[in-house]
Formats: sequence, structure tokens, C-alpha cells
Amino acid sequence: MSQTEEICNPELAEEFIARIFATLYESWPVRIGLDAQKITGIDYDVELLCGIPSVPVPREWSICSELFNWLKDEGYIKTDGFRGNVWTLGRTQLTHKAIEVLKKVPDPLNPEKKRSLIDAIVDSTKDSGKQVRNQVIKLAMTSLYQAIN
Repeated sequence: MSQTEEICNPELAEEFIARIFATLYESWPVRIGLDAQKITGIDYDVELLCGIPSVPVPREWSICSELFNWLKDEGYIKTDGFRGNVWTLGRTQLTHKAIEVLKKVPDPLNPEKKRSLIDAIVDSTKDSGKQVRNQVIKLAMTSLYQAIN
């Protein structure tokens, strides 16, 4: 049973996008590898797929893998591609497009301060309790969607 079974796919996707953006922004401009375990926080040994009986891949890992593809296709990340499996990306970084959007949008919790959306995302992925983090991520993703459209 997965740790986040009660959360719907869009909510998981928003949380994982925030983690991906925060991780890549903090390493920018250095390209880094990303994997589903790091983003989802769920351990899974891919060797278990070959076992008898095989153990299914966590749903969170599948969502994360699809997000890697989506973020690349939408032009938010540049990557060397998958490495060894569909849950691990090689050297990856945010694109100029992603950084521009993340810095252009004000912090949804503190719009009067000179903080940007990426500041709120980075802070929420580190220190906040789950409820506060989810609120920040929801506001941040709404702001991001509005800025893109």
C-alpha cells in the first residue's frame, strides 16, 4: 500500500512538480540527475519487477515518470534523457523559460515582499508542515498556471 494513496493524481503531480523545480533551481546552473525515489520520497527496488512474483511499481513513481516527460515536452526542463529506466533522468536542469516564470510570479503568500514563486516553492519543500506545504504548493501552482496562460 502506498504512502499517498488517498491523494489524487493532480495533487500528487503538483507536489512533485514543486519538488522537481525546487531541486533543480537550487542546483542551477549545474545539471543533476533526478529519480523518482528522490522526488516522491518512496523507496522501491526496480529489481523487484523481475522477481517472482513481481512487485508493482508504486503509483507515485509512475506519476513522477510521466511528469519528467511532460516537463521536458512543455519546455520546463532540459535533460540528457532517461538513464537505465523510466524513473531516472540523467543530467537535468531548468530551462530559461521555467526560471523566468518562477521568478516573474510573486510569492503567493507574501506578494508585498520582494519574493518570487520559486522562493515560496523552495521554502515549502524544506521546512513547512504538511498542511502549510500543501497550501503553498496549491497557491504556487495556481499562480504558475495563471502566469503561463
